[in-house]
Amino acid sequence: MTNLVPGRSAYLWIAGVIVALDQLTKALVHDFMTLHESRTIVEGLVRLTYVQNRGAAFGILSAPSSPSRSTPGACPCRAVCRRPRSRW
Repeated sequence: MTNLVPGRSAYLWIAGVIVALDQLTKALVHDFMTLHESRTIVEGLVRLTYVQNRGAAFGILSAPSSPSRSTPGACPCRAVCRRPRSRW
């Protein structure tokens, strides 16, 4: 197999392992914990709490009258409808 990004394959493997561990952790928490439950991992240092964060990516657009609902549609429209400049 040809290395498409020379010298970067280790970074791609590390990123892949991190994403896989993240997804595994989320699945385990979803299956074995209830919402807002906390479990101590390392006493006095690490505690895992199951919460759901809708965040900006999903929460902003959920309000029916949000002023930001028109912005995501306006930006691609502006990019597509813009008249191309002449290179000459």
